Order: sequence, then structure tokens, then C-alpha cells
Amino acid sequence: MGDFVQANSPQAERIGYIDFLKGAACIIMLISHTMRMDIGDLSLPSKLWLMFHPPFAQLFFFASGMNIILFIERYQNRTDFKMDRYYLVSAAVLFFMGYTYSFARMSLITWQIFQGIAATTAMTYVLVRTRLSTLAHVLLAIFLYLIYLRFRIDIEPVLGWYRATLPTGPSGIHPEVLESLRVTTQIGGLQRALYTNFSLLPWVSYVLLGAVAFRDVREHPEHQRTWGIGFTVCLILGFVFAFWPKGSVFGNWYTDQAIDALYRHIPHHVLTAIGACGLVWLACHRWYPNVHKVKNKLGKLVLGYTEFMGVASFIFFIFHWVILLGFHAIWMKLHEMGYVAQSMNIHLRWFLACVIVLPLMIPAVKVGQLWGKRKHFVGEAVALMVVSIVVSLWLMARAMRLGTGSIQPAIFAAYGSCFSYAYLYPYIRGRLKKRYTIRPKKPKATAIPAETA
Repeated sequence: MGDFVQANSPQAERIGYIDFLKGAACIIMLISHTMRMDIGDLSLPSKLWLMFHPPFAQLFFFASGMNIILFIERYQNRTDFKMDRYYLVSAAVLFFMGYTYSFARMSLITWQIFQGIAATTAMTYVLVRTRLSTLAHVLLAIFLYLIYLRFRIDIEPVLGWYRATLPTGPSGIHPEVLESLRVTTQIGGLQRALYTNFSLLPWVSYVLLGAVAFRDVREHPEHQRTWGIGFTVCLILGFVFAFWPKGSVFGNWYTDQAIDALYRHIPHHVLTAIGACGLVWLACHRWYPNVHKVKNKLGKLVLGYTEFMGVASFIFFIFHWVILLGFHAIWMKLHEMGYVAQSMNIHLRWFLACVIVLPLMIPAVKVGQLWGKRKHFVGEAVALMVVSIVVSLWLMARAMRLGTGSIQPAIFAAYGSCFSYAYLYPYIRGRLKKRYTIRPKKPKATAIPAETA
């Protein structure tokens, strides 16, 4: 399936099923985000789908741990490359540049997915570079989650009150969203970084488990059965916790509460996520190497495109929100004109989102590749980033001054800085790789002794 990926990405030396897992996570993310933009009063099948759809974000973080191991295997024996510095500095750049996305999402007070990926992969990288055993790493991942769980239990009464008093079905202007932000801002900055949204805890547990499981199976293939049993037990325990009568203070699975999305890592959700991610990975590890034998053209296209989505995931994170927000704005405008109902059918909405977003991802990636070849690409990207942020702030101030209440133009303007960051980040990583590669010293010229008579 690599032909499609190589034709649309400059990256090489990848394992196909890792990109496939990330790409599948992105596609499920698109469906979930589209459905949750305006949930409303759901039918039972729709509620069941939202309750049981695969843990897309956890799968992406789990697979990110595997990328760490591949990186270490590729460079650990190179004496001419400062591997640790390169990886950690690249993560720091991703962390801080990712705030362009946080600004566009109007959520600077909590970590968004780019901060979460940067922080958790950096911490996991440091941990797997130690001499701890696989069992010790697994126990550490459990311990880190238990730290989060203590906080989650303490804050549950507050979240429960909001859950019981606020109407369901959040949208961009729903009061529940504002109350969710109020809950978030009432805790300290360190707690927000550790426990809220894409925080360090417990997301690092997913990355760490993905990394150590992947490394252990690569070094000891006979351990696949043990990991399979462990992930199966996690999945079963997750369902037991979810449906055991009064067995959990958290109630059933979250479906339509914004506060539950910010604090989603309740025990049965974590256990089912880890179990599902692990079993899907093991299945891919066993059978995906044989996908090159697929003869069906549609099958090849689907597998290859899913890998491509995994490679282009950073662009997808930004691009799909731009399309979804634009799609929602157009629909609401048509509703104001009396052409359509206020809310589109929830399943028709995600279907149309996939039809629009997935094909357009290819030109979105191509734009970055072509732009990156321009002589003044870096200067242009930085200029677009600055201009987008300034224009967004001006539009936001103007909306507040006029009292219109609509900041959509400001949000759309802010996404220009996000695309600049997404296209610029691979270039920065390339420059960092050159910087931390030790070049051999040129031999000193030796003077030729003059002939003596």
C-alpha cells in the first residue's frame, strides 16, 4: 500500500500498519466530531453509536508510542547524530507552535491535541530510554493513570451537578460549553496541564503502553499471546465496569456532555480503550504485512488512502475543523433563509463530511508540498502566521465592540496560522536534523617539507 503514501508524502521508512492505525483514528475522529457538533435529541441507535464508537484519540496516541520505538531503533546506533536532543527539541517546537491551533480553537486555557502529543511522546521517549523492564513500564503507566483517577474522583461531584442541571446536546453557543469552560478555569494551571482535555495524564499512559508493547513484541514475537490476553482482559473489565449495577460512581458511558469529553478517562472508558487499541494493533501486526497481496482495486485504494491519512494527520487535525465549521456556517445561513431545518440529520451530516473532507485532503497536502518548494517559503509561512493572528484578533475585538456576538470570521482567520504551522513544521524538523547531525571534520592540510639539497 506504500505507493499511495509515497506519492503523497515525502516521508519514508515507515511501517504501513502504524500509519493505517493513525489514519483510521483520523477518519473515526472526523465522524465523531461531525456528529457531536450539534447532537440534539438522539434516537437510540445514534446514542448507541456515540457510546460505543472506537476510541479514536486513544488509538492515535497508542500508535504514536510505536513511532517512538521506530525512531530509536533507526538512530540509536548512529554516533554522528544527537538523537535525544533532536527528539526533545522537536517535541518542544511542536508543543509551542501548536498554540496556533489552540488559538484557532479558542481554547488557550487547556492543552489541545498538539500539546498533548508533544508532551506525552517526549515523556514516553525519556522513559523508554531508561533501563526499566517492560513490566516496570506497564506498572508505571498504571500508576500514572491512578494519579489522574484520584483527581477525577474528587471532581466528579462538580461534574455530576453540571451533568444533572444542564441541557444536553452541546453546540458552539450552548450554555453547557460555557459551563464546561467555567469548571476548567476554576482549577489551577498545573491541574489543567495534568488532568484536563489532552493533558499529560492520563494520555501518556496510552503512549507508553503502545511503545513498550510494540517494542516487546518486536524483540520477543512469542509474547504476542501474553499481550493479547492482557488486552482482552482490559476490554472485558471495561464492559463489566460500564454495566455493573451501581458499580461505578460515573454512571454509563458519556454521550453528549462537553464536560465528559474534557474529563473522559473514567475507568471503563480507559479499560475498553486500551483493550480495543491493543487488540486492533495485534491484529494489524499479524495480518497487515500481507495486504500487498490484496488484488481488489477498491481494497488497495482504501488501505492506501487510510495510510496516507495517518502520514498527513497533522494537516488533517486542522483541515477537517475548517471544513466542518464552514459547513456548519453555510447550513445555518440556509436555515436563516428558510431553506433547511435548523439541524441536519446526524448521520447524513457525518456522511457528507466524509464525502467532502476525505477527497480534499489530497490537494490540502499537495498545497503544502508545492509551497514548501518555493524559495521564500519560510518567510511567507511566518508572514501568513503573523497576519492571520493579527487579523483574527482585530475581528474578535471588532465583534466585541459592535456587540454582534459572532466571532466566526475571527476563527476562520486564525486557521491561516494553523496551516502555516502544519506546513512549516516538517521543514523545521529537517533543519533540526541537520543541526544535530555531527559532520566529520575536514582533515587539516599538512605542509609539504621543502626538499633539502
